[in-house]
Amino acid sequence: MTSIYLVRHGETDWNAEQRIQGVSEIPLNDTGRRQARAAAEMLRGGDWRAVYSSPLSRASETAEIICAELGIDGIVADEVLMERSFGAAEGMTAAECTQQFPDRVIPGAESWDQVLERAMGFLQRLATETERLPERSASYLAVTHGGFINSILRFMERQGMGPGRIVLANASATLLRYNGSWELVWYNRTDPIMQETHP
Repeated sequence: MTSIYLVRHGETDWNAEQRIQGVSEIPLNDTGRRQARAAAEMLRGGDWRAVYSSPLSRASETAEIICAELGIDGIVADEVLMERSFGAAEGMTAAECTQQFPDRVIPGAESWDQVLERAMGFLQRLATETERLPERSASYLAVTHGGFINSILRFMERQGMGPGRIVLANASATLLRYNGSWELVWYNRTDPIMQETHP
């Protein structure tokens, strides 16, 4: 069985201002660093085969803080985990984006289908890796972005979830499992979780 814990990065100033970040390089603020430390406590006790991170600094610093708190060495940077590129809308608030692009056609933006394609490719890669292990079971931690996680939620739950419907808290965790098919165990958690998932 493959367990994948997806953690959204901590807060940035643009998050606080409700600006669209996309692939813009916006660093964590002090609140985001505190959230990353809290995420480490939430995840304490996990047995991670590997830790992955988006190379964008807000995600990589979140991963570094979590790993430092948990005494984990070695983070694998993976561009597949990057946020959706929002093209010309990056830096705008949602209201500004709607006003500028009322038809939601944003120049230079990555489509949600493209985000989902790389997200599911990443998940399947880890599931395939796990199947090759003698024990055929492993847990992975991946620090990524709200749009990336939301694209998966929309795919797995179909209605009522996904981009524009679910606001994922900064440094929240989402657990996916694969045992022949994908299962969304829970999402958007910021409370202690490891005692429940690893008794």
